[in-house]
Amino acid sequence: MKTIEQMQKTLKRVHKEMSLRVDVIDKNGTVLASTHAGCVGGQAPGDACRLPLQDTPYVIAVEGDGPAAEHAAILAAMLLGETAVASPKQKREIWLRSLLNGEWDGTGENPETGDLTGYVPCRVIALRTDTPRAEGVQKMVKKVFPDPGQCLTCVMDPKTLALIVPEAEQDREDYAQLAQALLDTMENELNVDGTAGISSPAGTVTDISGAYRQAQSALAAGAAKGSIRLYDDMVLERMVYALPGEVRRSLAGRMHDSEGNCLLDGEMMHTAQVFLESGLNLSETARRLYVHRNTLIYRLDKIQKTIGLDLRDFHGAMVFRVLMMTSIVMQEDDET
Repeated sequence: MKTIEQMQKTLKRVHKEMSLRVDVIDKNGTVLASTHAGCVGGQAPGDACRLPLQDTPYVIAVEGDGPAAEHAAILAAMLLGETAVASPKQKREIWLRSLLNGEWDGTGENPETGDLTGYVPCRVIALRTDTPRAEGVQKMVKKVFPDPGQCLTCVMDPKTLALIVPEAEQDREDYAQLAQALLDTMENELNVDGTAGISSPAGTVTDISGAYRQAQSALAAGAAKGSIRLYDDMVLERMVYALPGEVRRSLAGRMHDSEGNCLLDGEMMHTAQVFLESGLNLSETARRLYVHRNTLIYRLDKIQKTIGLDLRDFHGAMVFRVLMMTSIVMQEDDET
């Protein structure tokens, strides 16, 4: 075990790589060493993520909560040459997150999760909230599914919750109805808006990470508030993904100015997405947007003047759909 002085030197170096405040504290919460040296001798923040350091009397505390803070605490402990002891719930979340992100090497299955072979075949539903409320949505989902055998949940980031739902003789429409029920409950009970993406079936445990990627792609394709997209239906989108990069970049350029800024503002883009998802139906779109029909027509005219496409025409709508998808794919490419 390192001495407090050695830990302080290590945390000083950690501070150069990690902006978060990381403390080593005693059982009373007194800061013994910290990335922020001026905090030594004081008290750790009450809302910090705290994990005991194995075989020591100390605890590592990282500002914030949720998955990001948990990972930061475990990483900081490793840099200190120690092992952070996560709670069973934290271990389960960390293991599930690594499985969904494709980082699991097939060993070390989490005992709190148990044998996942009982959950396959399954589909993954990704719920994305408009505000950082994924943990609150997770609590809501656990009330809907009190039996862990019905559904496994994992917070992937502050706005994204992943659900692993066994098929259990359910078809694709049953999953869509489930996603709609969850979105309605989010709105009514938590006052949170969101979208849902649903994967194709995953036949084995190792297929679950691929299913999560499909659910993420479905989320990106159905970005309008309240939308639900099934990866099974994303025929056009998958064609766009298969296009060579230079072709996608050329198509995406029609949606952007010379400086790379999207020609459509947030309101116009949201209007277009809802209009397409409403089957080019003016009345249904106006209802979903809570606007007058004439306001909707004005916005569609504005979109036509801006990018030269009339979305009320089927051909114009399909061209816009392709352009929008290429823009999303190019954005994903830039982020990776």
